[in-house]
Amino acid sequence: MLVGVTSMQPVEKPSWLDIGSTYIGHSSNVGSFPLPVTALPKARQWCRAIQRQVEATWWAAIETDTQPAAGGELHLEAEAVMVEAALSVAAIQVLYEIFLAAYPRKKQGDMTSSAFEAHSLDSEQGKVVSGLKLVRNGEMHAETISVPNVQRTVGVPFTDETYGYRVFPHWVEYPELPHEFRSARHPPKKGKTTGDLKTNQVHHDNYDSAVGGQLVIETLLDALGFFARCDPRIVSIDEHGEARHFPLPSIVERDYERRHPDWPNRSVVESELRSLCESKPPAGERRVLIASLHTQDGSFLAQCGYTEHEHGYRHMFTETPEQVERDVIEHKFPYWLLEDGIAYPISANESGHLFHDLEAGEPCDLDVPDDEESWKRWFYISRKDAFQYRTQRGWASS
Repeated sequence: MLVGVTSMQPVEKPSWLDIGSTYIGHSSNVGSFPLPVTALPKARQWCRAIQRQVEATWWAAIETDTQPAAGGELHLEAEAVMVEAALSVAAIQVLYEIFLAAYPRKKQGDMTSSAFEAHSLDSEQGKVVSGLKLVRNGEMHAETISVPNVQRTVGVPFTDETYGYRVFPHWVEYPELPHEFRSARHPPKKGKTTGDLKTNQVHHDNYDSAVGGQLVIETLLDALGFFARCDPRIVSIDEHGEARHFPLPSIVERDYERRHPDWPNRSVVESELRSLCESKPPAGERRVLIASLHTQDGSFLAQCGYTEHEHGYRHMFTETPEQVERDVIEHKFPYWLLEDGIAYPISANESGHLFHDLEAGEPCDLDVPDDEESWKRWFYISRKDAFQYRTQRGWASS
C-alpha cells in the first residue's frame, strides 16, 4: 500500500475552475422568498451547480462539430451545448423543488395557494423555470432527445492558429418538441381512455410562451436570476459581491450578448434598438426604391433598394412600407422610386399618401433585382435581428 506519493510535475491550473479565487461566500440579503435555514445548505449547493453549469454551457458553444458542407452550407452541430444545458436544467429543477417544499400549497391541487408557486407562474422568469420542467422531464424519461435550433454561428480563431465555430442554439418551438415530451401520460385510471399528462399542463404552456424559440443560454440566465431574487443568500459570490462565474467571458462578441443573469435579455435590447433605429432617419444622402416584395398571397411585404452615401458608396436595404412612410413624412428623409432607368423623388400629399413626382425624374443606373428570394431573406433577417436592421439603416452603432 502506498502511503504517500509526491508528484513534482506541475499541473496547469484550469482557468474555469474555482481554484485560488477569493470569495466571501454568500450574501446576507434576504429576498422575497427566503428559505428556512435548514434548506440553505442544499439550496446553495444546487445554486452553485447552476452557476457552474451555465458557464459550462456557455463554453460548450465552441465545442462543436459544425463544419463546412457541400453547396457552401454549414453542417450545424450542438450536442455538447445540449449536454451541459440538460445538466443545467436538472439542477434548476432541484432548486425549484426546494423552494416549492419551503412554500407548500395550502390547498391541494391549487397552485395559487402556494405564495412561491403563484409568484413563479406570474413572473416572466418564473415561467421560464416552469417551462424548463418540461425539458427536464423529457430528458429524464423520454427515449428521444430535443435537438436545438441553431439559428446563428460565428467563426472562432483560436490562439493555436486553428479555427472553429461558435453556435447559438435556441430551444425549438413547442410544436417541434418530440412527441414523447408533449404527450407523455400516466396509465389511464379506471373509466378513462387516457391518463393524465405526466408533466402538468402549466409547464407545457410556459414552455410554449417563455422557452420555445429562446436562446438556450438566456433561459438558463433567466432561471438563475429568478432564484437569486427569491433568496440572494443562495448565490455563491466573490470578493466583489458578484455571482461567481459572472459575467461570462466574451467569446468573439460582435454585438450585444447577455453574459450575466442581471443583464437584460437580448430580446429586450433588440426591441429598444429597433425602436431607436425607427425613431430617426437612416444614414446616407438618399434611398432609391428599386422593387417591392410580396407574400405568396400577394400581400405587400416590403420595399427594397439602395441607400446612397457620399463618394458613390451605396448599400442595400429592405424596409417595411410603414417605415418608408415614416421616414418620408416624419423624418423628411429623401426617397426616390426607380422606374425604367429613371428615379423620381417621393413626396407625401396633404392626406399623407406617398406619390412620386413624374416631372422631376433623373437618370439612375441601379439595376432592378432579378433574385427576389435573396431580398426576401435579407428582409426576414432584418426583421428577426435588430442589429442587422441597424446595419441596413446605415448606423454603425446606436
